[in-house]
Parts: sequence; C-alpha cells; structure tokens
Amino acid sequence: MGRSSYKTTQHCRKRRFSDTQEYCGEQKRACRNWLDLPEDLTASIFSRLKATEILHDCQLVCKRWLKICKVNPLVWRTIDMDHHLLDDFIYGSMEHMCRDLIDRSCGSLVDINVVRFGTDRLLKSITDSSSCGIRRLRLEDCPAITDEGLCGVASKFARLKELDISECFLSYKTLEVIGRSCPLLVSLKLKRRFNERGSNSMYGYTIARNMRGLHSLSLSKFNLTNDELRKILESCLGLETLDLGESFLPYLEEDLGRRCAEQIRKKLELPYRLNYDIEKYLSQVTNNKS
Repeated sequence: MGRSSYKTTQHCRKRRFSDTQEYCGEQKRACRNWLDLPEDLTASIFSRLKATEILHDCQLVCKRWLKICKVNPLVWRTIDMDHHLLDDFIYGSMEHMCRDLIDRSCGSLVDINVVRFGTDRLLKSITDSSSCGIRRLRLEDCPAITDEGLCGVASKFARLKELDISECFLSYKTLEVIGRSCPLLVSLKLKRRFNERGSNSMYGYTIARNMRGLHSLSLSKFNLTNDELRKILESCLGLETLDLGESFLPYLEEDLGRRCAEQIRKKLELPYRLNYDIEKYLSQVTNNKS
C-alpha cells in the first residue's frame, strides 16, 4: 500500500514537471520580439508617446526604429510637445524641432499639443503642412501666440473638432472668428490667464452665437452671468458636458438650474458654492422621472 502510494506521488511529480516545461515552451513561443512587429504597428505605438520620448529613446534603439521614426508619417499623426526649462539646451529650439516633426508627418498630422513654446509662425507651419486635416489642437501657456495669428489661420482649421486653449491671451472677437471657421467643432476648453485684463462678459454670448454644435464645454477663470449661461444652453442643444467649476457665477436662477440638470447628461460642474443648488435640482429631476 505504501509502495503504491509512493509510485503514484512520484508519477504525479514527473507529470507536473513536464507540464511546467511545456508551459514555459508555449510562453517562449508566445513572446515576440518587439523588433519583429510590422512597421505600421510600431509606428502606431510610437505615435502615442511624447515627441521627446520618441526622439530621445525610441529612435536610438536600432537602425530599423530610427528609419521608422524618420520616414513613416504615421509616427507623427499625433505630436505632443511640452517645453521645459532645459529642453532648449538639450534639443535646440523647440519650435524648430516641432516644425521638423510636422514636415515628417507629410500632411497626415491630425492632433497636436503645444505647451509653452507656441508662436504665430508655428501656427502657420501647422496649417501649411497638415493639408488642413487637424482634428484636435491644444495650446497651453503660449503668450507668443496673438489674436492676429489665430485669426490668420482660423480658416484653415475647417476640420477641427476639439480645441483647448489654456493660459493664452484670446479675445472674444478671435473666438468668434474661430467659431465661424470651424463648423465641426464639438469640444471647447478655454482657460484665461490669471492676470489677464479686460472684460470677459462677451465670451458666453460669442459661444452661443457661433458654436451651436458643441457637445462639451469647459470655461475656467471667466466671470459669467445667468443670461450668458441660458443663451449657451438654448443654442447648444447637443451639449452633454459642461464644466464651469473654476469660473465665477454670482448665483443660479431656479429655472436655469433646473434646465442644467435636465439638459446636461454626462458631466455638470458648476462653481463650488453653487453645487448644493444643482444637487437639489438634480434630485428634483430624478424624482419627476421616476
């Protein structure tokens, strides 16, 4: 009895060891060398990285990856560039490098993110080299970009769907030009500079008149009125996301609060001290539906 039990245990141990060997072999066969991936798939992966990561890391791995980064335009369908203090020392002029990457895209650029180094000249390079195919544009903390520069290229952003302008000087008249020039715009995010002077009471009306197709709207550091908010809701009937959390609204009229709760279905963020009121209206709308 004891010998039979010993043989059975020994046999089971051998089977488990062989199973492990077979499993390891399958794992080795399943693991692929990254260098063997198809070129377009590799380019698609690279396009999800920041531009400096591609230039400083990916293209230095091997000659094949270097060729992909230089020749395949799919890598540069999306350009994400964030300027830091030492970037000019390490990479030279960020603007010059960005224009070079735009040229590498061969007109296939659809998404570009420029942080702390944008200029009017760079905007012109984007529109001249992208065959007017830009779908998403993000500009952050770019004081060298002027109203004149934006107005000069706005007509070439006819396919633009998402616009994010933060910490840049932007007049409501320029916003009006952008609205008329970008009929496909569905997402707008604006954030005023902390020390920006001048009245900002016309921005809400400008959005209501010229950007009726918006689905998502975010306004930060703006002084808004109930009438401006009402005009936005009446004009942008497809609006699903509204973020005013960092703006100022002195109070919220009851009928307007109820309309916000009924119309905005995905995300509604009002200035902090008005959140209690909107929660009350949301509960009323929920009770009415039930």
